[in-house]
Amino acid sequence: MENEQFYRGRFDDVGDRKLNSVRIFVSSTFSDTTDERNGLIERVYPRLRKYCRTKYNIQFHYSDMRWGIPSTALSSHSTVDMCLQELDSCCRLSMATNCVILLSHRYGSRLVPTCISLRIFQLFEDCLSVDIEENKFLLEMYQLDENYLEKKYFLQPIDDNQQWTLLENKLQLILRKAANICYKQGKITKDERNEFFISVTAKEIYRALKNNINKSRRIICFFREIIDIEELDSKYREIENTDETKKLLEKIKNLLHQSIDSSDIYTYRIRWNDENNRIKYFSQFFEDFYHAIKSQIDFHLIKYEKQQKNFLYNQILEHANQCNLLTQRYFPRQDILEQVKNYIMSTSNCPCILLGESGTGKSSIMAKLVSEIPTYYTQTNSLSVIIRFLGVTPSSSDIRRPLISIIEQISTIYHLNKPTNFDNVKENLENILMYIPKNEHLILLFDAIDQLQLTDLENLSIWLPTKFPSANIKCIISTISEIEIERKSIDIRQQLRTIYKNEIIEIEINNLNENLAEQVLNYWLEQDRRCLTSIQHEWLKKKFSIQHYLTPLFLSLLYDQTLTWHSFNQMPDQVFLAIRNTRDAIEYLYNQLGLKHGEILFRRSMQYLQLSGGLSELEIEDILSLDDEVLQSVFVHYLPPFKLFRLPSTLWIRIRNDMHKYLIEKDIDNIPCIYFYHRSFQYYQSMNIKQIMFDKQEEKIMEKIRLEYFANQYKTTFDMSYSPKLVNKYKLSTMIISVNRCLTEQKPLKQKKLNQYNLRRLHQLYININRYDFAHQWTIFNYDFLTAYLLCDEYKMSDLLKDSHDPNGELRYLLKQFETSSLILDQYSNNLSFELIYRLFPFLNQLPILTYNLLEQCINHCPLQLITNEERQQCLAKCSLSNIISLKIATSYLFILTINKLYVFCYNYYGLLRTNYFDILYKKTEVNEKLISFLCKYPYVCCLTSNSSMIIVNCQTKEISMEISCKKLISFINNEIILIISSLNNSLELWNCLNNILISKYNFHDNIIEDCTFQNLIIKVTLKENSMISYFILDKDFQFNSIRITNENINNYNHHILIDIHNEFYYSFNCSQTSLIIYDKDNNNNSKKIINNIDFISSPISVIYLSQSKSIAWLTSTSLMIFHPLYEENIFKPFQIQSSIEYDVVHDYYSALEFENQTNFLACINKIKKILDIYEWRYDKEQQNHIYRQLTHLQLDISIDQCVFIASMWIFF
Repeated sequence: MENEQFYRGRFDDVGDRKLNSVRIFVSSTFSDTTDERNGLIERVYPRLRKYCRTKYNIQFHYSDMRWGIPSTALSSHSTVDMCLQELDSCCRLSMATNCVILLSHRYGSRLVPTCISLRIFQLFEDCLSVDIEENKFLLEMYQLDENYLEKKYFLQPIDDNQQWTLLENKLQLILRKAANICYKQGKITKDERNEFFISVTAKEIYRALKNNINKSRRIICFFREIIDIEELDSKYREIENTDETKKLLEKIKNLLHQSIDSSDIYTYRIRWNDENNRIKYFSQFFEDFYHAIKSQIDFHLIKYEKQQKNFLYNQILEHANQCNLLTQRYFPRQDILEQVKNYIMSTSNCPCILLGESGTGKSSIMAKLVSEIPTYYTQTNSLSVIIRFLGVTPSSSDIRRPLISIIEQISTIYHLNKPTNFDNVKENLENILMYIPKNEHLILLFDAIDQLQLTDLENLSIWLPTKFPSANIKCIISTISEIEIERKSIDIRQQLRTIYKNEIIEIEINNLNENLAEQVLNYWLEQDRRCLTSIQHEWLKKKFSIQHYLTPLFLSLLYDQTLTWHSFNQMPDQVFLAIRNTRDAIEYLYNQLGLKHGEILFRRSMQYLQLSGGLSELEIEDILSLDDEVLQSVFVHYLPPFKLFRLPSTLWIRIRNDMHKYLIEKDIDNIPCIYFYHRSFQYYQSMNIKQIMFDKQEEKIMEKIRLEYFANQYKTTFDMSYSPKLVNKYKLSTMIISVNRCLTEQKPLKQKKLNQYNLRRLHQLYININRYDFAHQWTIFNYDFLTAYLLCDEYKMSDLLKDSHDPNGELRYLLKQFETSSLILDQYSNNLSFELIYRLFPFLNQLPILTYNLLEQCINHCPLQLITNEERQQCLAKCSLSNIISLKIATSYLFILTINKLYVFCYNYYGLLRTNYFDILYKKTEVNEKLISFLCKYPYVCCLTSNSSMIIVNCQTKEISMEISCKKLISFINNEIILIISSLNNSLELWNCLNNILISKYNFHDNIIEDCTFQNLIIKVTLKENSMISYFILDKDFQFNSIRITNENINNYNHHILIDIHNEFYYSFNCSQTSLIIYDKDNNNNSKKIINNIDFISSPISVIYLSQSKSIAWLTSTSLMIFHPLYEENIFKPFQIQSSIEYDVVHDYYSALEFENQTNFLACINKIKKILDIYEWRYDKEQQNHIYRQLTHLQLDISIDQCVFIASMWIFF
């Protein structure tokens, strides 16, 4: 069998990254090849990207070092290192071509070395010892770094770029002088001497040749010879040290001719000032470039095509890559390995469980076991180790695929027949284990089963083998003990104990202690050939004592930062010293990488991954290219071609390389996506208050960009106002330029020919679906999205309602339509268009713009699938009750009082749930005594009997807590205190329902109370004698304080309504004229202002006080008018709501707290005709008038006797 050792778990020849791209590094001088580079970006790279994707399903990336090198790299002299690191990455990760060289007449910039080995530096000091000034200058420019076992001198950072130019020229002369002397004396080699003379471009070429010394056809060269070069300026040719640079350039060209196959070298002779000749050259160059790269891609990928078709090979390869990556993170845990060895060599055939908290290093131990276990056996040819890192690789997000691949791997290793049916994967696995030869040893490793999806974790026994036939088959599982997913707590450890009847071997992996952390640190330092100074060691050691936070991840994050330290920097970084936990360490890492890659680019890259739950390489490059702030931070010195105006892919690749240890590739919606390896990164949030506030603002901006991308709503412009320098450089006539970002267009939500749904796009649009109004036009108000949502077999309309919290405005209105049709749509999803047309079309002229557009889409797509009236949902909830006396709403409860029972319902946005019902049993004094009314404030219900008694019931205990004499129930004052009129009808009383005590009383003695109302904290009492009216307010002790007494009859009106503490409305039923009294707010002596002759045109049938809006509803036989006094504006004019229906009852209610004083709602009812109309109205300050619109018109199928109304949720009849 080919690759037998690979299938048996020997991964020595496998890298730590899955190769899935062609990555080319373009090495050239910058200024003279700008036209070629720009043309490649615009005309060639898109073709190569398309070719790689369509022919081989791989990605194409290019590295252009003109962008993404921050100013800190220049000041710290790390530009050359960044270029060489990028080149190394391309050589390591590219599946074909990895370097393209463009050379003409320039040799390139020759920078002084950033570091010099201690040996060479000391040689230079010796040979310059006679020149004290030069020696002193050299020591001023370089400092010794003892953090390397092989010590080095590093060039000091610069503060002044202009001054540095002079210093660098002087330093170059000194270094070259010393290098020549040492070379002539035979103290250094020729290559060591050349390091001080060659250009950055030459260094790149030498490095590329070295990296590809045993690899054929990986480099392509393009030589451009300009015939009229002497006629051109310094942009195209060297003007200093021309003889020397010509020789160096010729040398590098000769080396390339000797090292590279002639078929991969292209030479062009061109007369640059001849425009036609130049155009012809560019056309030929771009065509040659495309075919040269394409040829090398085809050459190398022939062997990959065969492997790519081998699904099992690729699955094992994913885990092999992950295994080798995690092994790099491993640190010695000999105690754990010893326990594992004892288990493997034992006769037990039960599994072994590695248990540890998140971040304790379980996965790296499991990875280490792959190479460690073979050392336990003398005959390794009969040993197979199969490992699966669950939830980490693209194909292991759910357990079914890993199990199938394990079965196929076992079948391949032992030449067994593969099952033809995988309906019961657990049974398949248990059966195939029975056929493992007794002289073979098989070790199964399941890492991080806690990373599986909820359905796989809820019942492990469904997929986990419950028996292993013999001791030659071992199974090791790593996990955390308990996990919470989607608000469900899952005890994994207890499940495993139950499955294996407490016979499993448990190995606890504890957090690091101080001694072990020291060992780990020393191990890693030895691996990297580094050391720490005593003071640096102290900086770290202090953190080892914080044992609660000391995990492998925390230690790894700390150690990674030490790789940037220099021994000559003895001043501690206060921010680093302040790190106390993993979150602090991540924040420090982000800050450092933000400096390296650019704060905006790096931070937003990480945040886009967080917001989306993972993105493919192409998606994140596209989204970053759609983010103007990212592009503005990158395009500082150069602009890309306007026809390909996007982020250079290499910038994201560099970030991914630096975050490589902390990122994984996993399969999301059948697409390989990049996401965070560890939960600490997935849920990272800064604890800095300013940063949190800033991130919240940024989040909305980024969510808009992410959603625009997946909605195919692309920007075609770019704002250049951020850089006047670039505007001048490119001679732009306008600040807003037209650009093409060349984004990958999202496929339709439904591919009709294949009858498949674009789940990737659907899921991304669904994230935070209710949070951002700007996205609703592409989601909730979009017919294509809604149909895909309902028909993709993943969601129901009821799911959308559950995920919509506290909707407002137009969204709330549409969700109400969804709510009333949810039962139908959950069953008949294709009926979406018909259901919405049925509900929205009657209000065509009143619909807001988004709802109107959705209705139009529905009309265009309506299949007209009628359903019967029996199936149609008439209301959200229905309950059959008889002999209803009254119904009330309080908080989230609906109370219904019948002759002999009290029903309590809890209502919410999705349904009506009866929580309680019980008989109200009390001592009756008369045979026909009955309940006639009630008031409620959960949990208390106060009922009034026909024999003038108040019965107080506690709904929670179902007990009657008090029974007293009472003439009338007025109102609850708060959650516990109720206001009533005494049985003698001559006093007001306040009773505490919780303590069953009278807390306050106001006696009118011989005067009888004719009427009493409690509104807006004011108690208004009308006395029978002389029609006296008294007004009271309650103090903090609930004592009655009189604020006003009057007995006047304004204009002989028969009725009056207290609007609020300072305003009262007077009217009569035989007159259309009314009056309003406005009492002085600052004067308690009944000083007032009277507004007369407020005209309602027609006399009323009914006048209703609308308590929520502090308004008056005036119902006539032909109209409904609303009087909404505006005191500050001095407007006291009613407005009419046009309707052909005569209403009997009007209720009002605010939609939600945030709409107070802005929007009001009316429920208008005609009991006989069974009609309900709902209106929304408000005062528009700009138009200076009241405006309204009809929201709903319902023809009900039930008679209406009573009604209560809350606009944000419910109407009850």
